[in-house]
Amino acid sequence: MGASFANSVDVDELTGLFFSNRESLGSLKTVSAMELPDVPRQLLAHNHHMTVTLEKYYNTLLDVEVLNTRHIGSRYSREILLRTHTNPEMNEPTQSRAKVVQYGIVRLDFSKIKKSVVHQIEQAMQPLGRVLIENNVHREVRLQNLYRIKPSAYLQNRLQMSTDGNCYGRTAMIYCDNEPAIELLEIVV
Repeated sequence: MGASFANSVDVDELTGLFFSNRESLGSLKTVSAMELPDVPRQLLAHNHHMTVTLEKYYNTLLDVEVLNTRHIGSRYSREILLRTHTNPEMNEPTQSRAKVVQYGIVRLDFSKIKKSVVHQIEQAMQPLGRVLIENNVHREVRLQNLYRIKPSAYLQNRLQMSTDGNCYGRTAMIYCDNEPAIELLEIVV
C-alpha cells in the first residue's frame, strides 16, 4: 500500500472501494467536454477544485457529509456528499434545507500530505478542497475523464434526483508537491 498512485485514475478501482462494481452507481459513459450540456460542462470540464467551482456556481459555501470511510495503511478513502451550506440556527432538519450538489469518492495517500492537514481531513468538518486551500497545500488538479451517467437507484437517492435523467461526472487527480496524492470521482446532477 505504500506505492504511489499511478498518473491516472482507474474509475473501477475507485468505485470498488465501496461497491462490488461501478454499475452500483450507474452506467458511466466516457464523453468529451463538448458532449456535456452547458451547466455540467461548466461545473466539470476544468482543472480546478470542485469545491471552489460549486461554491461559485451556487453562491454559497458547501458542507461535507461523509457517508463511508476506509483507511488502509497510508490510504484513506471516503464516499461523500457536498451540500449547500446550512444555518444551524434554523429549526428545519438539515436535509430539508440543504441541496445536494455533488456525490463523490475520494482516495488520498496520506504519506503525501502534512499530518496537520491529514487531521483536518479526517475530522470531515469542511470539504477536502477547502481544507487544502486554507492550509496552502501546493496542489494541481488534473482532469482525467468526463462521464455521462445513467444513475442507479442508489445514486439517484444520494443526489436527490426526482427523475430518471442523466447526471454527469469526472475523474481527476490532485498532485500535492508534484506527486499524485488524491484520486477523485465527482458527480453532479
